[in-house]
Amino acid sequence: MAEANDDVPYFPEAVRLLDPQRVRDVTGMLANGRRCPGRAIEDREAWQRLNRWEGFRRLPDEAAALLEEPLLVLTEDIYLDHSRTGTEEVYSHFNRTTRVRFTKLVLAECMESEGRFLEGIHESIRAVCAEPTWVHAYHDITLRNWRGEAIEIDLSSSTMGYRLAVADFFLGDRLDPDVRNLVRGEVRRRIEEPFEAMLDGAKLNINQDAPFTWLELTHNWNAVCLANVVGTVMALSGDVERQARFVAGSERYILNFLEGFGDDGACREGLNYWNFGFSHFLLLSETLWHATAGEIDLMGDERVREIAQFGARMEIMPGAYPAFADCQVEVSPITDVMRYVSRRFGLGMTQWEAAEPETTSLPFAACFGFTDPAGRGSNDTAMADELALRSWFEDAGMYVGRGATDAVEISTAFKGGNNQEPHNHNDLGSFVVALGGRILLTDPGSEHYTSRTFGPNRYESKVLNSYGHSVPRVAGTLQSAGRDIIAQVVGRGFSREEDWVQYDLRPAYDVDGLLLLTRRFSFSRKGTGRLVVQDEIRFANADRFETALITFDQWRHVSENSIEVFDKSNAISVLMRCDGGTLAISAEQIDENVRAPSRPTRIAISVEKPVTHAVVEMVIEPRS
Repeated sequence: MAEANDDVPYFPEAVRLLDPQRVRDVTGMLANGRRCPGRAIEDREAWQRLNRWEGFRRLPDEAAALLEEPLLVLTEDIYLDHSRTGTEEVYSHFNRTTRVRFTKLVLAECMESEGRFLEGIHESIRAVCAEPTWVHAYHDITLRNWRGEAIEIDLSSSTMGYRLAVADFFLGDRLDPDVRNLVRGEVRRRIEEPFEAMLDGAKLNINQDAPFTWLELTHNWNAVCLANVVGTVMALSGDVERQARFVAGSERYILNFLEGFGDDGACREGLNYWNFGFSHFLLLSETLWHATAGEIDLMGDERVREIAQFGARMEIMPGAYPAFADCQVEVSPITDVMRYVSRRFGLGMTQWEAAEPETTSLPFAACFGFTDPAGRGSNDTAMADELALRSWFEDAGMYVGRGATDAVEISTAFKGGNNQEPHNHNDLGSFVVALGGRILLTDPGSEHYTSRTFGPNRYESKVLNSYGHSVPRVAGTLQSAGRDIIAQVVGRGFSREEDWVQYDLRPAYDVDGLLLLTRRFSFSRKGTGRLVVQDEIRFANADRFETALITFDQWRHVSENSIEVFDKSNAISVLMRCDGGTLAISAEQIDENVRAPSRPTRIAISVEKPVTHAVVEMVIEPRS
């Protein structure tokens, strides 16, 4: 999704013609390569190897069932629902339903190779090519694309072009010639020609008020759109000169995506958007590697190794990941990405390497279904040692702590950073705690996107502002937004038995007379494990202080200053104390439309009377 971020870098020097010599060099490289990492339907041996996976074996039956249902087609009511309601759900449902249907029909035909799904594929292609625009309704705010006043490239339209191109590559002349010609004409008009204009400096952008194109962005849009556009022209076009220009352009502009990461490899958009952006970086890298017979290898960039390990480093305990930023609560890394990364860098993540490939994306099937990158990179022997204890992201100020032995039952993650990161939440000092493979003290994750989500009223949402996070409320004030609103790491220490990190949170609160606000996390691996969260507050004049815990699970009072948070199988205890005051505990459900099965509960821990100085401490450990 587009995002309201006034501080996105703009690179005016990037808008200039490509180096003609580099285009000529790439043209020569393309003579020896393969235009798509996948395999055409005629390569029966390659497709039959996919039969070892249950998901691929099921595809013909699933596709046959889909043919029993009428094809959903795009109508004005569906597309304009967002402009009328400010929500994305109606168009997104259409998009998911029709695109998944198309993917399964194509893959089923490739698996079976009997022709029974071809008419359904033809029907889907004709319907897609008849749509007034492939741009997502959420991104076509002015309806310029819907009305035919513009032809722009966004996440949705570029993905549609790539799907059609891969389908054509897979099925070849088994498709009706008129259908193949239709695909080529629409892809040329909607994807290839607009992208050529972008390479020549045209400001084609779904946000007309922004001074940049997604070529110059440093987050997921850059990688996703570049991978889709380049993959489309490589799989579909026979124009080698055009392919060379697109490849040379992608080499250059994908560097902006890498600039969005610090040296620590952290994706500040959160794990969901690492999945989205980095998976497409892999698609682009693999496409270029095959197209140039290995002469262009984006994965060889020295920064990529750290970025590639972000998914593994964010795991708190097996199957549990924090939903920082605009993530879904049940977020986890994409299987295909983790398998590829482990094989490429020799990480030895056997659980991912043995996992079944996904069947929901034609480009993913082409890239990850037939590719084994093992041997292209060296082994990373330090990875296992780090994952046993902790992951520390120096630039992002983010920590993941794990138990060193099976006796340590809890794990944790917490974060600093700043309050104007991509897909930002005002959440400096937020933390989560996991037990038994589930996160009991949690981050609420993202809300369902609406026109408010990426507009000037973003922080009216109680799950995007700091109210819905496990952070203080100071003098009744929530955290401010802005790049200068930083949680400064003022100290840290790591050992096998205990890790601690201390942040200065005072810059996050625009409160007169706030002299001190620090938050110290101490994670002990002794016994069954313990997390201590300590806040120290000092005012010039007495004022109010409150902190909070967030959970989707049940909770109860145990005593005046202790509670338990629990599900059917697990429970943690939280013992609270306050030097300088008396605590009161209350709770409320946060009434926002979150991407989770239920609404989160905010448990407030308040100092009952105004104070000039206080230390509030929470000791969190498994219930004995």
